[in-house]
Amino acid sequence: MYPAFCVKTLSAYPPVVSASTTFQAAQAVLRFSISQAQISASFAAKAAKENPNLKKQFAGCQDAFVTIIEHFNNAIRDLQKSPDVSKYEAMICTDNTAIVKNLVGKNGDMASKNMVNMTLMMEKIIDIAVGATIAVGG
Repeated sequence: MYPAFCVKTLSAYPPVVSASTTFQAAQAVLRFSISQAQISASFAAKAAKENPNLKKQFAGCQDAFVTIIEHFNNAIRDLQKSPDVSKYEAMICTDNTAIVKNLVGKNGDMASKNMVNMTLMMEKIIDIAVGATIAVGG
């Protein structure tokens, strides 16, 4: 995994730092993951409006990040009663990052490059989220 990235990223997120139990920390990691996916979804929506020739691709990226948000919300919901299901919900988010990379990964414009970079960052965050669910028992 990415230990330095994990520590740097999560130490800047107060709910993770202030968590007093593994369960609270895992919930905070999943909430952080949602916030990052929301940023990416918003970027994709803006890019769709600003790039008419790539509107469909960026709309697809937005949909993929909205789906990631849904999976992370499900992971939070399932974390206490079924950590294995929670882990699965976090893991399948990578299906959607693959969609984004397929939609815009070969484009040369700056918005597409930024979207790919955000997606690569999301993949690291997904790994952290999966690890958080495993720590709870997933």
